[in-house]
Amino acid sequence: MPNARSISRYTSEWLLLGATLLVSALTIAYFFHAMRVEIDKREHERLSTQARVMHDLLAGQIDTINRTLIGIRDEWPLWHAEVDGVAHAKRQLKIFEDAMPYVRTLLILDAQGNTLAANHEQLMGKNFRERDYFQTVAKNPNIDTLYLGPPFKSALGVFGMNLVRMLPGANGEFAGIVSATLDPEGITHVLDSVRYAPDIWTALAHGDGKLFLMVPARDALLGTDLAKPGSLFSRHRDSGQLASVMTDTVMLTGEKRILAMHTLQPPALKMNKPLVIGISRDLGAMYAKWYQEAALVGGIYALFMAITVYGLFLTQRQRRRAQTAAAVAHDALAASEHFMHALIDIIPGMVGYWSAELRCGFSNRAYQEWFGKSPEMMRGIHIQELMGEVLFKKNESLIRAALRGEYQRFERTLTKADGSTGYTWAHYIPDKVDDKVRGFFVMVSDITELKQAQFDLERLNTQLTLRSAEAEAASRAKSSFVANMSHEIRTPMNAVLGLLQLLQLTKLDVRQLDYVQKAQGAAQALLAILNDILDYSKVEAGKLELDDAPLHLDKLLRNLSVVLSSTLQRRQVEVLFQIDPGIARTLRGDGMRLQQVLLNLAGNAIKFTEHGEVVIALNLLEVAPKSDPNGPNTQRIEFSVRDTGIGIPADRLAAVFQGFTQAETSTSRRYGGTGLGLAISQRLVRLMGGELAVESTPGKGSRFHFAIDFCRDDESGVFEHQAAKSATSHVLPHVLRLLIVDDNPTACEVLAAVAKSFGWQADVATSGLQAIERLREVEAAGQPPFDVICVDWIMPGMDGWETIAHIRTDHAGHLPAILMITAHGRELITQQSAEQSQALDGLLTKPITPSMLFDAVMQATQGELVAQKFDVDGRSDNSVHSVRPLAGLRILVVEDNPLNQQVAGELLVSVGAEVEVAADGRQGIVRVKTATVPFDVILMDIQMPDMDGYTATRILRTEEGVTTPIIAMTANALSSDREACLAAGMNDHIGKPFNIRELTELVLRYCRNNATDQGSATLPALLASPEPFTELPPQPEGFDLAGALARVDGNCSLFASFIRRFDTDRLTMLAAAAAALRQGDRIAAARVMHTLKGLAATLGAKALARQAAEAEAAFKAVADHDDERDKQRLTELGEGLDAAAAVLRTTADAFDPPHAPPTKDAENVENVPLHHDKVLEHLDELDALLGANNMRALDVFASLKREAGGIFAEHLAILDAALLKLDFAAAREKIAHLKESLTQ
Repeated sequence: MPNARSISRYTSEWLLLGATLLVSALTIAYFFHAMRVEIDKREHERLSTQARVMHDLLAGQIDTINRTLIGIRDEWPLWHAEVDGVAHAKRQLKIFEDAMPYVRTLLILDAQGNTLAANHEQLMGKNFRERDYFQTVAKNPNIDTLYLGPPFKSALGVFGMNLVRMLPGANGEFAGIVSATLDPEGITHVLDSVRYAPDIWTALAHGDGKLFLMVPARDALLGTDLAKPGSLFSRHRDSGQLASVMTDTVMLTGEKRILAMHTLQPPALKMNKPLVIGISRDLGAMYAKWYQEAALVGGIYALFMAITVYGLFLTQRQRRRAQTAAAVAHDALAASEHFMHALIDIIPGMVGYWSAELRCGFSNRAYQEWFGKSPEMMRGIHIQELMGEVLFKKNESLIRAALRGEYQRFERTLTKADGSTGYTWAHYIPDKVDDKVRGFFVMVSDITELKQAQFDLERLNTQLTLRSAEAEAASRAKSSFVANMSHEIRTPMNAVLGLLQLLQLTKLDVRQLDYVQKAQGAAQALLAILNDILDYSKVEAGKLELDDAPLHLDKLLRNLSVVLSSTLQRRQVEVLFQIDPGIARTLRGDGMRLQQVLLNLAGNAIKFTEHGEVVIALNLLEVAPKSDPNGPNTQRIEFSVRDTGIGIPADRLAAVFQGFTQAETSTSRRYGGTGLGLAISQRLVRLMGGELAVESTPGKGSRFHFAIDFCRDDESGVFEHQAAKSATSHVLPHVLRLLIVDDNPTACEVLAAVAKSFGWQADVATSGLQAIERLREVEAAGQPPFDVICVDWIMPGMDGWETIAHIRTDHAGHLPAILMITAHGRELITQQSAEQSQALDGLLTKPITPSMLFDAVMQATQGELVAQKFDVDGRSDNSVHSVRPLAGLRILVVEDNPLNQQVAGELLVSVGAEVEVAADGRQGIVRVKTATVPFDVILMDIQMPDMDGYTATRILRTEEGVTTPIIAMTANALSSDREACLAAGMNDHIGKPFNIRELTELVLRYCRNNATDQGSATLPALLASPEPFTELPPQPEGFDLAGALARVDGNCSLFASFIRRFDTDRLTMLAAAAAALRQGDRIAAARVMHTLKGLAATLGAKALARQAAEAEAAFKAVADHDDERDKQRLTELGEGLDAAAAVLRTTADAFDPPHAPPTKDAENVENVPLHHDKVLEHLDELDALLGANNMRALDVFASLKREAGGIFAEHLAILDAALLKLDFAAAREKIAHLKESLTQ
């Protein structure tokens, strides 16, 4: 390889060559730079000369034109005085035009711009007053000035520019102008004459910057303003010099050019504006020859440089090759030797060579370290000296055999140099050349660690065998122990549950009852977990035995349907049964364990499915014949549970059947559970002779399935289908026709298959509209009508109730039996009105078994109505309710309107509730947070100032963690409002005006467990209206006093108090709306109208409620409103309000006549009656209730008025006024004054 000296030489050669090439390049560059400077200088001078030539030519022409204009100006009075002066003037102008090639038009205009004389006849009589050149002279007349007008485009589309002189009057005043229009063609010849190269263009521009002419012609640029900031024209004009030469980019065209400009404005002519002459060359064209020569010389130089560099490179490469060849041979030998030594040293064992004389030829590091020798000591040592006498004697026969050419291998236990014992595996390999042994190689592997590991493994295997036996024994003992503990664990847990149920029958306050119920729930959850563990342990211990008893599939599936429908809650999941009609009705097997498996699988499917469907299918796979040819004996049935849930990842499928393992393993524990359900189900299925399997796709769902062989019970027939056909034939004289309406195609398919298996005709529709259209098609085609229509309740677009309403309207003449299908149970049906309930002939709760469908159809075709069979709770009509059904319940009413507070509060108090009020959402939150005893339910108004009901509910749910049921109250009863309430976190929705019965039932639905049983009368008995008012006052059209009275359960005095409060507040509400409109707050005005609408509806003033609703809608339309119409609307509303108030006042006086004024005896407060202490006690109680905003204060005050008598009538009247307005703060002040008076 090259040494440092040769490298220095190579570098010097390159440096010398580089310097030579650099000097040459600099010389060439300097030459071409000088050439470019010379070209630039030459073109500067040449363009300046050409610009000056154009300047002189045009200056002479302009001087000639100026003198001509002066002559015309001076001769015009003489021409004009002649008889044919105008004709003479025109002839003279024509002569001037012919004499001046640069002039196109000559004009004489009067002071109004009219043409007096022209060299062209067609210009006579025209007015040019609007031309810039005329306006310039007219505005600044000066007889000595030669005016240069800006370029303009004539009517013929040709650009022109005028030289103008003022035409004076008799007294030197402005009398017109004499104008000469420059001829572009003549001037073009001048501009073109100076172009000495094709890339040159010349231009003439007005002094203000507008371009007049350009050669070569570029018509699109004529008239363009050149005086833009930074342009070459602006830089020339701003320089103040008459001539300049610049090199830059021309703004007008974007070209890189050299431009010479010359300003034409001879002082003698006294021109108001100059002309600017320009001539330029394209830099690319100007330097084109220079570029060519530079490229040629540069190419030659580059070629020369490449040849010299490559020549030097080749020379040095040949020299390097010669030097490298010698170095490579030397290095290869050294590398080979080094490699061999390194290879031998890194071999994990001892390697050496012994000659025929038993002298060491070489040894690796491991060999040397084993015997504790250095490389120098090992070289030439005799083998006997190295091994020692004893070891040499052991190996001598092997060594001799190797020297005879025989390969030897053996294991040895050796003592190392440090005294430790080592284990080796040795090889003696003969070194033969021409069949003569020159010596032998030794390769010895140290297997001490491997041998030690072998000893350790043997010990561990012995210990593992013992531990496995112990673990198996312990596992068997554990499983046996846990399985035997079933009775011992369940007994105390069942006792705890029983005692908790008994405890609930004792007298408990609300908090104690809450604690007991939570303890009961926790105990039931614990018992369920214990049952799973005990079942799992029983299976493991082999102690779970299956029953062999009649298994009624229909009963099993009905029970499964009840349990699963109760677990759905508000999930958007449909559970469906899909049952093969060939399956026997009664089989033999363990029904309880089969139900446990199906319940586990279906429960899991529902738990892991947010929306969609869960299908439980029973399919008959095969039938094994009896020895008796009468019929099949064994049926192989496949049970499957398919869902559309979250699915199971592929890596979790194998683990889902392991104990205490779940498919969803995140730490969030979103789905809960012990992880034993599938493990128990798998083991139960195996006990029944099947194998539970699963297929799943994440995000799409799962399918669990197993197949079991069942023996038919001797009494079994097929699954009711033959009986169904027979029974149907007795009810109807024709084949029963069934229409199934469900938006879920799977549900339609399943139900239609069941119906057809009964021998019925089944048709399907996937929406309410499709069902209505199908009924019309059948009627139009003259086909037999449908006997039964099964309608799903919840469908998009048109739901079940709306579909039924349309069917009843369209087919009143022949109304088929109607069955409602729902996934939420019978209790929800009773939430509908009585009219809606009467529209039904039966109810089917999903999942539906074949017998459930059959029974429902049979009952419906015999005329039994669901509405006659079930009351509010799905129980019979004699179910017991409380005399005061809301007794024991604490209710918070959040409502901003005092009258609405009174209506809701007093109605709820009348049925036993303890009521507190809050004026808006913010106060409601404070009441909930500071309550010493939690509220059982919250009634929340939606539209309130400061904080509405939606916001308050969200804060209570998300920030405060409140789980108390919240029921919305609003005059808007649309389905969209209900959805908005549920979305905000509310539990339910009730529209204003509400009925006390409906409100009570709704509250009890969420708080039944918290109500205190205070009697045995039924709810209908309690809420039954008292004797109706025998004669209602006269009521004009637009009133429903009877309906309004029914809403307060016939309480005339309570209704009268509501009317009087409304009469007090009505003007305030109207004034508030007017004030809001004046301030531009239409939303606030709409909120007042919303309140008025609800109050009017509550009091039966339907016409006034409609007026308020229209005003509310108008005020909400912020984008499109009419202030005058709003004022008119308020005026009309005020008139309607006055009229309604008059009718309502009459009604109030009839229902509750005003009391007579107090007597003078009552005015003397000193005469305290005997029940003085009782009155003070009532006042203390009343004060405490008012401080807590508790509506029970109204009951206490009523009791106080009865006991106090007339002597306190005046004081109580003041207190009565404050309570009527629900102004609890003012009422407390009155109580303080009254108590002070009573104690003096």
